[in-house]
Amino acid sequence: MLRNRAYLGERAYNKRSYKGYRRGEKVSLFNPKSDWVLKTDSHEPIIERDLFEKAQALMPKWKERVGGVLRNPDLLSGLCFCEHCQYRLVGTPRKNSKGYKLYTYVCGGYQRFGRAVCQSFYLRAEPLEQTALQAIRDQFSDPRWKQDLQRVLTRMVEDQFGNGAELRIGDLKRQLATAEFEIHNIIEVVKGGQFSPALATALQALENRKAALERDLKESQERLGASVTPQGLMRQIMDYAGEFDTLWSNQGTPEEQKRFLKQYIHHITVGRAADHINAAVGLYKIPLAFPQIKTPVEMAVQPTSTEVYCGGPELTRLIKPPEALPLVGIRNYAIDTSALLGRAVNA
Repeated sequence: MLRNRAYLGERAYNKRSYKGYRRGEKVSLFNPKSDWVLKTDSHEPIIERDLFEKAQALMPKWKERVGGVLRNPDLLSGLCFCEHCQYRLVGTPRKNSKGYKLYTYVCGGYQRFGRAVCQSFYLRAEPLEQTALQAIRDQFSDPRWKQDLQRVLTRMVEDQFGNGAELRIGDLKRQLATAEFEIHNIIEVVKGGQFSPALATALQALENRKAALERDLKESQERLGASVTPQGLMRQIMDYAGEFDTLWSNQGTPEEQKRFLKQYIHHITVGRAADHINAAVGLYKIPLAFPQIKTPVEMAVQPTSTEVYCGGPELTRLIKPPEALPLVGIRNYAIDTSALLGRAVNA
């Protein structure tokens, strides 16, 4: 009802096509919006337009609060995996022995296929989520992380702004020249009178690729001239890490908290042991977003590769740089079995 524009005095015709649907010519009886016939002021409105537009502006927030996020506030959805069967853990509400509703995580393999795939245990959401937060705090206070971060930043700056950037610029220029040559060939074929939908599709794909290569080339050229140092980035990251608890407290809704955690957590592997729950938390060594950093660098090491042409396709070889340092570190935790709900059933 809140989206119905009829209350504004508007009408939409030709929304459905029953004839084509009955003849089997259409899979759906609903026409695309481009075929609708819209008529404004078809009748007296009962809602003011300004009030209707204000309601539409509030719809995304209403959907976020009422459409399920608060009802299922599992902050680690999409990040947790079962150690036994590799299925994702699914957030689901469950009542305890006293009848109180609690939020838990359960193996998706067990939920879909039963004991034939995995064991059944319901892990309360709060202990697992608190463990994930503690893992982030522990990483920021770990001297080994700081040492790894320095090595990663040194490699990143070299790849993105030093010799790696020069190699990438040369590679992009060659790819761009190849794309322009292929575009020229297709245009010549079309001028010769040979046109087909396949040629049009290929030309459009090449035009899109050319535009993407031009954007990448411009970005790489800007990076080559930027004055970025590992020490400067290190200071900014450490300042940001020191504000983690403040930033976390500023995340108002569960959806904001989920997005925030995904900047730090790559994955969590959960396993059931005899006397505890294993939680292996994989954390990005460089979190995915740093609002304070005002540099053109993308906060991840992107290994570059370049093709060296030595006289023909059969002699072309691909040169790859040294393997990049791992960007995800694992921290292991044990969660007490008191966090479980119900009796565990072995697979």
